[in-house]
Amino acid sequence: MSPLSPDLARLLEASPGHRVAVDLIAALHVELQAPVELWLVDYAQTRLIGLQTAEEAAVDDSWVGRCFAGQVAVVDGGRTAVPVTTRGNRVGVLTAGAAVADTGALTSVCALLAQAISSIGSATRVFESTRRRRPMTVAAELQWALLPGQSYADGDATIAALLEPAYSIAGDCYDWSRDDRLLQLAVLDGTGRGVPAALAATLALGALRNARFAGTSLSDQAALADQAVYAHHGGDAFTSALLLQFDTVSHEVRVVDAGSPILFLQRDGRVEQVELEAQLPLGMFEETLYVEQVIDVRPGDRLLIVSDGVHGVVLDGAQFGTTGMEQTLRDGRLLAPAEVCRHVLRRLRGGWGEDGPNDDAVVVCLDWHPGLSRA
Repeated sequence: MSPLSPDLARLLEASPGHRVAVDLIAALHVELQAPVELWLVDYAQTRLIGLQTAEEAAVDDSWVGRCFAGQVAVVDGGRTAVPVTTRGNRVGVLTAGAAVADTGALTSVCALLAQAISSIGSATRVFESTRRRRPMTVAAELQWALLPGQSYADGDATIAALLEPAYSIAGDCYDWSRDDRLLQLAVLDGTGRGVPAALAATLALGALRNARFAGTSLSDQAALADQAVYAHHGGDAFTSALLLQFDTVSHEVRVVDAGSPILFLQRDGRVEQVELEAQLPLGMFEETLYVEQVIDVRPGDRLLIVSDGVHGVVLDGAQFGTTGMEQTLRDGRLLAPAEVCRHVLRRLRGGWGEDGPNDDAVVVCLDWHPGLSRA
């Protein structure tokens, strides 16, 4: 295969959104003289589903899953798998029924495919219908539509997040954004269930974004979101939140803990819960004032944020809690952030049982490596 065939790049640009994958698959089938398939990861990131065949493969127990989890090309006998990923956002895996010598060229093509699929979003049902392993509730539909993706990476940070129950989540959510200097992250743990909880989360997150994009400080973002939630609910519904702001130049990390999810820090093999100055949740009282604090986060550190639906789970008769989280982080110290999130939820599924968690659960993992791409 020639290095990133211009014809394939032009094909991806010209194909209509709903056909971008099948057109590329057909072109690669001709070029490689072998069957080609696109496997999309489901919302829980436990299964990969074939776009054309609807065949499923477990991420934790298959050769295509090995490619997805490791984010590396896998040549398995007479077949090849490469990740379909763009800017850290893991869409799935592309497989070919042939041993491809130039997996780098194929990976470059798949990065363009991932970019095309990500930009299309919900404008076509083709990809959404494939990756949904079960019907999604209206509340979950609202919740997932809010989110920036499930993973992201650049030279300063690598971020990943997962929500459970993936197809009926309502209330817990997350958000991140970048500019030339700041990386901002919000993790929300909402109250209530169903559509009302999803609407409350939508309001809180929308207010935070509105304040953030206006260029306000972290404390003002919290105050303005607090006012928006209180104005609508009058204190009857509120949202706990953890807001973080990372300065990629000074390396300073600021935090507002609004009754937040729990924050853990991993450094040089040690794991500890970060003690924060607890403040009132967003929307609990009118015109609450919030205070920022600076926490000790250094390049090379890993942060993990979890809601009470994670640390409150009972496993083997004991609460998972801080001890369980610390051990899980140590066990996953060599994993990438996206795999850390999957590792945490994999540990908890035994405690949840077949019906899933009784409470929404959010897990966010961030590796802080400012200036890595400029080193």
